[in-house]
Amino acid sequence: MRRAARTDANHAEIVQAFKDRGFEVFSLAGVGNGAPDLLVYHLDWPVSYGPQLVEIKDGSKPPSARKLRVAQVDFHKK
Repeated sequence: MRRAARTDANHAEIVQAFKDRGFEVFSLAGVGNGAPDLLVYHLDWPVSYGPQLVEIKDGSKPPSARKLRVAQVDFHKK
């Protein structure tokens, strides 16, 4: 059985900030396996920009707690 997705404390705030600026935002927090937290795009962006993957880290935590987990590092290498 899969556990509930962990999200950073500022996840909802960041999603709302993107939406307030006209972006479409899809949370990928439940995907797991090191996948980034968000898929973000804007309809006014040139096609060459495409959707962007966004990893959220909580700036209120110490730097050691904001490092990428091993699965996230592996995902970024792909």
